[in-house]
Amino acid sequence: PVSSCLGCALFVCGEIVGDDSSSSSDVALVVKRTMHGNARERIHIGAPTKDTHLMSKARELVHVLCVANLDALLIETPAELWTVMFNKLMGNVSYNFISALTLCDMGVLSSTAVSRKLAGDVMAEARAVGQACGVSMMSPEDRLKMSDTKHPVRPSTLQDLIRKRPMEIDILNALIELAQVLKVDTPRMTTLAVLTQLRGDAVCYL
Repeated sequence: PVSSCLGCALFVCGEIVGDDSSSSSDVALVVKRTMHGNARERIHIGAPTKDTHLMSKARELVHVLCVANLDALLIETPAELWTVMFNKLMGNVSYNFISALTLCDMGVLSSTAVSRKLAGDVMAEARAVGQACGVSMMSPEDRLKMSDTKHPVRPSTLQDLIRKRPMEIDILNALIELAQVLKVDTPRMTTLAVLTQLRGDAVCYL
């Protein structure tokens, strides 16, 4: 339940290098950090409700992460936290799944007119869902600029596909389900979900 959870939005570019197929805890994993324009890597943490106990836990966690030399930021209000999380979600449900379907990295997708327009249209649908929930969100145009890069950043969904791991389609399906409850039309997101599911099912044949 939301009443017992903290909210976190992680803006970071990284990729595990080497063989990560083993589940053994003694296998060393190397994370390659990919530059993403001038984007700043930051961990946003807060409480999704006005529960003072949750907020104190969020504050403690941010302190621990900062002591560990990580760039963590405490989000002071639930409204601000939901805004940050939905703004991140706009990018996840668009570029992540477009990259998995096309096998293109962010450098290609954000510099190609047709893929950029499709991503913006999907972001507009996600924004409509967030606004129906009462969340204040950035425009699709601003969110596109936030994702722009010339670097070959591979979204996590594409990395999952390449490594034949389950893709993060649940987050897209959850947003579509929420849209249906709120009676918000999401034809592009629904199409992406169907195609991504089929893409995932076909991985075993590749």
